[in-house]
Amino acid sequence: MDTAKATALLKQAQAGITSLQQVVADALAQLAPDPAPVAPAPTPAKPAGRVPENITGLVAGLDRRYYEVSVTKLPDFSKLTPTSQDVVLTPTLDGRKRNDNFAYVYTGYIYAPTDGKYTFFTSSDDGSKLYIGSDVVVDNDGGHSVQERSGEIALQKGYHPIRTEYFDYTGDQALTVSWSGPGFAKQAIPAAAYFRVATPAKAIAEAAKPPTAKATVTDFTVKTALK
Repeated sequence: MDTAKATALLKQAQAGITSLQQVVADALAQLAPDPAPVAPAPTPAKPAGRVPENITGLVAGLDRRYYEVSVTKLPDFSKLTPTSQDVVLTPTLDGRKRNDNFAYVYTGYIYAPTDGKYTFFTSSDDGSKLYIGSDVVVDNDGGHSVQERSGEIALQKGYHPIRTEYFDYTGDQALTVSWSGPGFAKQAIPAAAYFRVATPAKAIAEAAKPPTAKATVTDFTVKTALK
């Protein structure tokens, strides 16, 4: 066999091998399972609990309003005019002008140092309630001697509106507001956790004066409509 003929036969054989290899590859591709879908990246879980307020301009303390009323349960304070208004560092009964038939409302913000579940407590004689935002967390209302009630709420780290209402009918007077939370045991809420919207001292003094016109009381301001 001459060289040219041998070379031609060799090329034919190589072409046949290549074709066979392609047939085998195609067959294997048909038999191979479909690739598993790529799972999307997990979405980070949002923290549970009440979302904090986006607020600036806070200073230490609570706004306190004092009322002289004779009631056996907490009244609708939005329908009452406070006798006076001042600022305190924590809920305290100091400064009252009598020992029976009075009430206090404390409003401001509390700082939750971390995400998690918090328990709030009020111990009072007579009744009290504690709100976080619009939620009643502790209901300790009614005429009674010293008793403690508690409630839980999940909070995200940050500032949350807090409101504590208290009244005394007759007899002894007492109010303690406490909390426990992630990483700390039950304790009286410290002054360092309370904040309020900064109000000029002159505005506080004006708000504390006896009203000369019909007043509407809201959580943080006293709006006066002249007659």
